[in-house]
Amino acid sequence: MRTQLAYISVVWILLVDVQSENSVVLFIMKVIVYNMKRILITVLIGINIFYLAFAQDTIGGRWHLVGYEDNVMYQFEDNYRYSIYSEDGTFGSIEDGGGTPNPYTVVEDTITIDLFFGNIVNYQMNFMCDGQVVEFKNIDYETIHSTHFREGYDYEESPCNHNSTLCDNDYIEINGDCYYQSDLNVLQSFIDLNQSLNGQEPLGIGDQEWNNTRLTYLGLGNRSLTTIPDNIGGLNYVEYLFLSSNQFSILPEGIGDLSSLKFLFLSHNQFSILPESIGSLSNLETLYLHDNQLNILPQTICNLSDCYIYVNDNQLCPPYPECIEEDVGYQDTTNCEPACDLGDVNCDGDLNVLDIVLMVNMILDGEYDSIADINEDNIVDILDIVRLVNIILDGANTSTVTDIDGNVYETVQIDEQLWMAENLKVNHYNDGSEIPTGYSNPEWGWLDMGAYGVYDDDPVNTDVYGNLYNWYTVDDDRGVCPDGWHIPSDEEFMELEMFLGMSQSEANSTGYRGTNEGSKLADRHDLWNSGSLDENQEFGTSGFSGFPAGNRDYYNANYNSMGSFGAFWSSTELNSLTAWNRELEYHASVVYRFNATKQFGFSIRCLKD
Repeated sequence: MRTQLAYISVVWILLVDVQSENSVVLFIMKVIVYNMKRILITVLIGINIFYLAFAQDTIGGRWHLVGYEDNVMYQFEDNYRYSIYSEDGTFGSIEDGGGTPNPYTVVEDTITIDLFFGNIVNYQMNFMCDGQVVEFKNIDYETIHSTHFREGYDYEESPCNHNSTLCDNDYIEINGDCYYQSDLNVLQSFIDLNQSLNGQEPLGIGDQEWNNTRLTYLGLGNRSLTTIPDNIGGLNYVEYLFLSSNQFSILPEGIGDLSSLKFLFLSHNQFSILPESIGSLSNLETLYLHDNQLNILPQTICNLSDCYIYVNDNQLCPPYPECIEEDVGYQDTTNCEPACDLGDVNCDGDLNVLDIVLMVNMILDGEYDSIADINEDNIVDILDIVRLVNIILDGANTSTVTDIDGNVYETVQIDEQLWMAENLKVNHYNDGSEIPTGYSNPEWGWLDMGAYGVYDDDPVNTDVYGNLYNWYTVDDDRGVCPDGWHIPSDEEFMELEMFLGMSQSEANSTGYRGTNEGSKLADRHDLWNSGSLDENQEFGTSGFSGFPAGNRDYYNANYNSMGSFGAFWSSTELNSLTAWNRELEYHASVVYRFNATKQFGFSIRCLKD
């Protein structure tokens, strides 16, 4: 550059000094002037290119992440990196960004990013393609961590994309290596669902090992994670999965699709139930489940015949699955059901006259034992004796039945019908799909699909009264009653009522019907408001145990009438808008038959097929 500028200066001096009119001299001077112009133009272009490149080699602006062009964009602005996510390649503004932006600083060509939780990373930036592409180089390991290109730039056809056809379909190239897209999708789902992974990239989370483009080892222990993604089954080459010491409470059904899995570590979490699909892990050698809140294990766990299963420090209740009954270790059985059935006062496994005698003596001596409190009103009295006599005379089946979620229900035999003696609590259909819930008041009354509510959104109410379901749940082909059970029809309710004393003509009528059949069907004095229902001497004698669970209105979706009212859906619809139900009310000893709007939330009882 200095030589060129000196040459220009000399030429101008010669031009000033030369006075000759000689044509040869003039020709030489013209040539010199022409070359001087070319040099000046070259200098100016070089200066412009220098400043343009310098201006482009900055990190500010919006950048796509190579390998996730349609899913992840980073916007660097005011020393914050905003993460913006998309499912279809359309990205919003920083207001649409996910999570908290990450602070960053730039010193020369090094960028420092705070990923939170004590995770601070440093990358050397290598700008390419006129500043349109930048590589982040891991300074410690001298490897390329990630590649980014500016929004609007055609990276696929750019000279910086040297490996655009390196990987086969279903694989993606990142920094010169191929990775299976399904594996990366699962890792991205972990990031999307767990705040503690905010701002990280799929290849950077946890401990990973890849073999021939497939993920085979994933360690995500002790990272304050709360949610395992439903697409976990996409990791079907993983042999080692470490998820211990987090805050997980739900294990998706997809876990059963991990056909290569040999070691599964789920200890020190908050699991209370496991999916049936866990029994499909045919190659599993080790399963750690200790220090959770498990209260039941699926029978399919015994399919893991060659697997070491470690389950101590949970809340499992006997009887335990045969395959692990000798290795359950310590279990907190505080909330387990008593070993003896209600009414079996002497715990000999039979309900008979000996139990009646013992119950009479207990009343005469002013004693109380929960095993004798058959109607569970915290008093042992003549009503419990009547209940026990009826159970014995009717040959009541005091066995239990369990739904898909593991809820266990007492049952009662009334004439030729075997009923659940408790309201349904299930949260899933029998195919494992969730029954929707959590709808606001404006949404509830317009639903035309199955859903349930919990009275006042208080889970304690579910424990006592069960859930409140709309009729579309009743009508769903996926079913909500345990296998071999169904929701009773209007005619089956009539059969029950007529056995308890109602005439045929009364059963066929609508409104308030019968004499004291409602009192017989109800139970638990302590739950009902005082009135004709619980003051009748036949109160609670059938064993049906109807409770005042209230309802959820269809017109304003409010929860109403707990303590005063209990309603039960039948499976029989009257028309496209309404279906038959039965109602018990505190002020009447009879049963109310009515066709209610299908959006009402009522209780459900199941009847044995």
